[in-house]
Amino acid sequence: MEAAALSIRKVIMTQRSSNNDTVRPGLAEAKEEINVLETLAHRVWAAISEFSKRPSFDSDTGDVELGIHDTRQNQLKGYKELAHHVYGRTVAGNRIDEEQDTVKPFKFRITQANVSQVDCAIIGRNSPIATRLVSAEVGDEREINSEGTHYFRITETRTFEGPTSLHLAREHPDFRRMTIFGTRLTSPLVISGLRAFVEGLSIARSPGDVQPSVTSKGIEDPSWITDWSVINLGDSDNQSLNPEFFTRTTKSQEAALNNPRGSPIVEGIAGAGKTSVALGRLKFFSNFSTGENKEHYGLENAPAVDFSPAGMIGFVLSRSLRRYLEDTARELELEKLTIRDFQEHRIHLSNRFGLTRSFRRSEAIVPDCRTQLEWLRAVDAAVARAAASKTGRDHREQP
Repeated sequence: MEAAALSIRKVIMTQRSSNNDTVRPGLAEAKEEINVLETLAHRVWAAISEFSKRPSFDSDTGDVELGIHDTRQNQLKGYKELAHHVYGRTVAGNRIDEEQDTVKPFKFRITQANVSQVDCAIIGRNSPIATRLVSAEVGDEREINSEGTHYFRITETRTFEGPTSLHLAREHPDFRRMTIFGTRLTSPLVISGLRAFVEGLSIARSPGDVQPSVTSKGIEDPSWITDWSVINLGDSDNQSLNPEFFTRTTKSQEAALNNPRGSPIVEGIAGAGKTSVALGRLKFFSNFSTGENKEHYGLENAPAVDFSPAGMIGFVLSRSLRRYLEDTARELELEKLTIRDFQEHRIHLSNRFGLTRSFRRSEAIVPDCRTQLEWLRAVDAAVARAAASKTGRDHREQP
């Protein structure tokens, strides 16, 4: 009798839960993400405290100790970045083999930071799995060869906007908005005020005091922002790119971002994301400073200095774009990245390689032959050859 009563009680509770989810679609997913956020908050702060308490090394104690010190500092930085950005996308589905049989289900949460939290199913942006899944859509299959030839078949994605920074202890971990795409949904499900939606509050405690709500809208491209009410603009107190910078990308943009070698050419109309891809590529390399996933990309023998923003440079053609890039780089924690407009970059190279001494300007009357296009092309070729020669020599002289 007691077992039967327990069974009946379980059925009733299941029905209530099912009915509740029917009344409030997306509630189960919202509860899951809130629980993950709360667990993540504790795990991140525990990791930050652990790395912060470890003794530092004096720079004169030797290369080995200095290398350990750098690794610890980079890991500490990675966890602080995770605390700030949290994560931007959850991708779920089934791992299948070549015979289309399900091996096991999977669920990953992709963060911009280059650190992972296994217990929360959080993976770093530079990890091989994140590379394959960050732009995946429902119905896609992505190959992975870690254990034979397997595939990730995506059945659900969740994108998040406006994360509450875990650096702020007075605020409960939260997201402004969660959008769910899934095979069981006929249209995307949008939940505003994630924590308030879960708790059923009339006044939301999420950033911006967003009223909790859930809406269903027509199918759209998740790579493009359609609701600007949840976006922190540059003139707001909380300006940030938010996770959209890495989760709202197209497959071609991801291919340009994740290529560790070569010189990708990015073309597109205004607003297509060319600048974001350029900065994202710099961010992609700087993320390797934590040491994670270097081996997968064949970068295990590269020195740590190769992944420092201080060794990177971006130059643009206008001063207004330079200011925009500087603000964006600062929000991506690339403060040491040098950004110059083209004129500043030209003067810097001329002074660095002594080109002004090799090609002096003269106030003398210019012969007619020097005003011809052929002459200018010849001078351009000569300057390019001199710059290339001096650049190569400069790199060879570097320790």
